[in-house]
Amino acid sequence: MSRHTLTAQTLTARTLPIRAQRGHALPGHAVSRLAGDPAKAPVLSLDGVSALVFTLLGSIIMAVVGVRMFTAYTKKAWGELITELVAVVFIGWFVWFPGSAQTTIQGIIHGVFG
Repeated sequence: MSRHTLTAQTLTARTLPIRAQRGHALPGHAVSRLAGDPAKAPVLSLDGVSALVFTLLGSIIMAVVGVRMFTAYTKKAWGELITELVAVVFIGWFVWFPGSAQTTIQGIIHGVFG
């Protein structure tokens, strides 16, 4: 083999560590070869993405409800204003304190249904 001829195997062996450092997705066989053991291969986690999506959606909902509350205030619709306020507190509780909200809801369900 000449010095300038690259086969797929030598090219893969040379570029895998570089691609891994840059955060590119690697084929399964490459990940297990880099990790040594397939059981120790890195696992994709979407926890950060789901938290970001929930925070963004929660903020959008809060803005919409805030506008609705202001509209209800200008129309002197006090019942609607109070309803929107309760909704915004409930939604905010689930967005910014999901663990506490889940525990409380589970406690209520277990208290009602046993």
